[in-house]
Amino acid sequence: PPAAATRPAEIAPAPPPDYCARAPARALSCIAASDTLTVALHNTTIGLAPAVAIDTEHLRATLVARTPGMPVVLDDLSQFVVRVHTGTVRLATSTLAALVEQRFADDDAAIRRLRLSQRGDRIVLDGQFRRRGWVPFHLVGDLTRLDDTHLALTPSRMSVDGQSAMALMRAAHLALADIITLDTPAFTVRGNRIIVDITALLPAPTINLAITHADLDADGLRLVFDDGQDDDRDNGQRRPEVLPARPADSYVLLHGGQLAIGPLHTADPRIQLEAVAPGTKLALSLPGYRRQLAQGTIELMRKPSRATFIARLGAYEAAR
Repeated sequence: PPAAATRPAEIAPAPPPDYCARAPARALSCIAASDTLTVALHNTTIGLAPAVAIDTEHLRATLVARTPGMPVVLDDLSQFVVRVHTGTVRLATSTLAALVEQRFADDDAAIRRLRLSQRGDRIVLDGQFRRRGWVPFHLVGDLTRLDDTHLALTPSRMSVDGQSAMALMRAAHLALADIITLDTPAFTVRGNRIIVDITALLPAPTINLAITHADLDADGLRLVFDDGQDDDRDNGQRRPEVLPARPADSYVLLHGGQLAIGPLHTADPRIQLEAVAPGTKLALSLPGYRRQLAQGTIELMRKPSRATFIARLGAYEAAR
């Protein structure tokens, strides 16, 4: 980024010996070195693709290169896997709608022209299914957790070609699967439910997760994750969270392991990402992070015992 290239390199002076003794015990600059690249997000929006973003309340995950021993390369989202340990995130209704439309944009699919919307705490689907031609349908249902990676959409109302269908289906002992044939990595019809695989629905990078709770409210789909890896089995408590190197209300922290950002390859990095405008929420576009860096600034903190970079990123919209 220009901010890094136009300023002369500076060697930070040796930190005071008591810096980490006075800093919070889990401050980013003072935690022990690790072979694992860990990311912590707080009050941040992560863009995965155009019109597809995840709003995170908090999240802790590890980034693992698919080839053992290689660094995680942020420029190649297919090169690494995100293993989510704990977190609470939200997918806005607009994001869910964009994901559904992208999956059913092909007219050769079993369902086409599928549109998702929300009515109160229920999901609404409108589209066409193939049955000796294309037949329009309208479906309203509840979206609930099925297991660690799947949600289930259970219809409470449905019409086919403008005619109410639920009573007729019950009388004829027909299930939804008898009317709509659908079996894709992200969506499958089983019995009277549409099964949604969240890991297959989201674009790259691959995300491994364990859903413990899911609910739909006015702001969209809220998901809670917990794979049990953050439990300290010695004392039965949660491992303490890593804290930012300096106070911030919205941030991404990267530390440990090996990370390649553009031409820069770092071992055991300590990086704190913030929004370029102080006091505003950070929105990070994974496909466009380089442009965001170029629009922002990079600062090397002088005091920590381990070199810590503070990167303020430019606007998310401009980097989409």
